[in-house]
Order: sequence, then C-alpha cells, then structure tokens
Amino acid sequence: MKKLLLIATLLFTFILQAQDREYIAKLNSLDKNSAVAIAQEYVSAGSSQWEPLYEKENDKSFSVYFINASLSPERKAMLKSEQRQCESGECCSVRFTKYNGLYKFDYVLMQYKDLFPIWKKYFSANATPEDLPDNLKMQEYKEGYTVYKFKPEEPPYWSIDKF
Repeated sequence: MKKLLLIATLLFTFILQAQDREYIAKLNSLDKNSAVAIAQEYVSAGSSQWEPLYEKENDKSFSVYFINASLSPERKAMLKSEQRQCESGECCSVRFTKYNGLYKFDYVLMQYKDLFPIWKKYFSANATPEDLPDNLKMQEYKEGYTVYKFKPEEPPYWSIDKF
C-alpha cells in the first residue's frame, strides 16, 4: 500500500510539473491574440483591478499596458488620450518580443502582491509570499537554456523577466 501511495504521489507531481512546462513552452510561440490573453491573465491574477490602457507595437516588440481601475475618470481619460508615462501604481505592462511572426513573452512589471500568484502558479509552486523575497533559489526558474527570474524592481514593483 505504501508503494502504491508513493507511486501515485510521484506520478501526480510529475503531471503537475508537465503542465507548467507546457505553459512555459507556450510562452515562446504565441499569436497576437494569445499574447493579449496572457497579459490579461497576468493582470487579473492579483488583488488589484486593471483596465486595458493601450497597446504599443513595432517590428521587434509588442507591449500591453493596463491602468489601475481605481483612478479617477479624469486621470484615466488623460492617460488614455496622451499615452503618457504613468505614475507609480497607476499602470502595469506586459512585454513580448516578436520573432518570425510569433510573440514571445519577455517581461511583466507589477506590484509584488499582484504578480506573486502568477509566479507561484506557473513557475514555483512551493513559493510562499513571505519566504520568496529572501530566497534567491525560489526567484529563478530554468527551462532548457531559458531562465525566468522573479526579481525586485523599484519598490513596490517586481518583475518576471525572461533571459
């Protein structure tokens, strides 16, 4: 019975790991609609509420910007109309690189409390919000030659960055 339980546990762990790898592999071969869907998933994972602000695209990159839903209607209108630089906490962004017609996840910048759920769900299931800031090993995920890092930026922001 113990052997059966051990085999079932190992098999379940392997299946969970395979799902993460499948998701991470998908991050390197997105179409534009899938890239926007990934960006929307990221901003909806945390406790803050975000609204689409605008998209920027050129030959090499594609970025999706979101605005904090708690801002006044006047401030939202100004940021939307002028596509200006947002102040701290007003906006967040998800960036993709473009290569051979595909969009590849590159970078996301958000507040720690909003970005941590994505890191835990896809990159480090054992991470805890309390331990992660002090545990460098938990802040890195390697898949082949690609490294994803969950790293602090200017407080209170953190990023997931692909190297």
